[in-house]
Amino acid sequence: MLIKANKDEHVAFVREYEDLGHRIKEQNSMLEESILMERKKGPMYNDMEYHRGDLTMEEEKEMVGRVGELSAFLLTEAESLASIEDRIGNYREIFEKLKRLAGVDTVEEVIEVYHKHEEDMFSLYNYIQSQNGEIDSIRDFISKLEVEMEEQSEVHEKADMARKLNLLDLEEKCNLFSYIYDVVILLYL
Repeated sequence: MLIKANKDEHVAFVREYEDLGHRIKEQNSMLEESILMERKKGPMYNDMEYHRGDLTMEEEKEMVGRVGELSAFLLTEAESLASIEDRIGNYREIFEKLKRLAGVDTVEEVIEVYHKHEEDMFSLYNYIQSQNGEIDSIRDFISKLEVEMEEQSEVHEKADMARKLNLLDLEEKCNLFSYIYDVVILLYL
């Protein structure tokens, strides 16, 4: 169960790491494409020699709007990229710590060491579970023995009491016969 959870976490991490890499590449490609598309729009982007005043007021306002949109887009992309780079940096730090703790050099070795420890822990868990099962069985057996001993003790006490009563009865009869014998001997002698 723990191995599966760890494998699932590892798979999720790898997917997220790869997704982030693909997302960064995709966003860079989109940015480059949008910049190329903006350059290709309209005659002012084809002619690289511009002079102040070549644009009409309307064209200048449109260009300012586009520059503002692109600036906002670039700012958003830069923030997103910084966030992704922070996450990647955090993952790298975590892996570096794991490599130091495990005494290995690569992420694959970290995973291998982790997997081995996970198998050892799972084996110990199974051993403990089997020992707990045996302990429970022994406790049940002891409880049954205690009940049986109590029952046998009651049976023996009753039998012992019956023997004592029989012994007392026999002693009384013996004493009575001894008394009668003594009386008979005295009378006839």
